[in-house]
Amino acid sequence: MSQYSIENQQLRFTFDTDGGLMCTSIYHKTGEKEWLRSECPPFVLKIQGTSHPANEFLVKKSQLVSDSRDQCLIFELQSREWDLRVRLSVMRKEENLVFLLQAGALWEEGPEEVYLHIPLFRKFIETGNWSLSANPRGKPDGTPAIETHEEFPLPICHIEETGKGIMMELPDDPEFTGTWNQNRNRQLLQMTDTEDFLDHELLLRLQNRELADVLELDFSALTKGYKKHFSDSKDMSVNRWICPLMTEKN
Repeated sequence: MSQYSIENQQLRFTFDTDGGLMCTSIYHKTGEKEWLRSECPPFVLKIQGTSHPANEFLVKKSQLVSDSRDQCLIFELQSREWDLRVRLSVMRKEENLVFLLQAGALWEEGPEEVYLHIPLFRKFIETGNWSLSANPRGKPDGTPAIETHEEFPLPICHIEETGKGIMMELPDDPEFTGTWNQNRNRQLLQMTDTEDFLDHELLLRLQNRELADVLELDFSALTKGYKKHFSDSKDMSVNRWICPLMTEKN
């Protein structure tokens, strides 16, 4: 088996391990639309100036685990060149599909600087527009028109004029406190320029063989646009994103 899929009522992710791990589809089910223009590796690690996409890693294990309520797709990867391991887990959790990336390494002569890039964003359909957490609405020169509260980060969204889109929440705190993690979500949340966001390289310092959380993206689908999604929600807690914690900038 080389193809693996996981889905909820809104989205379906499909991966292929034939020749290396690739994400072949992110399907918006309610919009009946493929959101990826072409397949691509789900992540790229740059070490000593050389990029190593996910499909260059050895796929040590691929499995879909589930019970009566939850489901999780797990890929265990190992670098062909370095003593470095990566685990990609895609979990069905409530209305989200959670994309969790973990990594760990053992270096012979001290830690190497490792940079993480998620190329999926560049492959999203060209008809959508980006709304960044730190810059949901830009001025004509691209600078933020509003100031957001750091303790209540907005989601990052990619939305068409029809209102169909994909929303990504980036939790800034580890779910299991006390565990070693290198969550780099905050770096993506602070970006205000779309090109910087799409070209991001997040610095990791992997100094331990044990796996550490390095990035979590909680994907969900938008069907009526950004504001309408929250104003129609029965869960009033979502209003923490559109509450008076955003103020106009001069």
